[in-house]
Amino acid sequence: MQNNKLPFLILFWIFLGCTYKERKRTIIIDNILTIDIPNEFAFKKQDGIDSYIFSLENKDGISFHGDISLYSNDLSEPIFPVFKNSLKDSILNRSKYTLDTTLYHFSETPEKDMEERIFSKQFYIYDTINGIIVKIIQPKIIGDGFTGLYIHELRNDENFVLYAKNLDSINHIKALQMFKTIKYK
Repeated sequence: MQNNKLPFLILFWIFLGCTYKERKRTIIIDNILTIDIPNEFAFKKQDGIDSYIFSLENKDGISFHGDISLYSNDLSEPIFPVFKNSLKDSILNRSKYTLDTTLYHFSETPEKDMEERIFSKQFYIYDTINGIIVKIIQPKIIGDGFTGLYIHELRNDENFVLYAKNLDSINHIKALQMFKTIKYK
């Protein structure tokens, strides 16, 4: 008889797990945008001279930084040079092996790889969220890079950025879910 209850309990726990929704609240950013954030995050307005600066922080030390300004960081990485593999030995010899190989890369198709940013740490994805064209930044390796959202030219002609660095997979997913709720007030 006791074994008949086990499948029911397993199904009940699966149902609970699938229907759990994290508690969220909507915040207003500079009376321009709204975004839904998990209740665990505190919204903290910070002082800015010519911009609206804020952070979202939780008790586990996860911190998102955001701002609205003319000069918001678009989170783009510099484009590092890529050289043909056949030139590698020659270039390294000339530099007496002092060349920082994290800044220079070698490939069979250097022009294409540089254009496609193959050696970048992040993926850059353009999307439309609630009628707003956004750039979403995600690390190629979760936990090593930026997870962020950038909007070029809001209705007030300023830019918006919200990002965190080196998020684990759970907080990375929370960030992407949060980004999908952004909209104009």
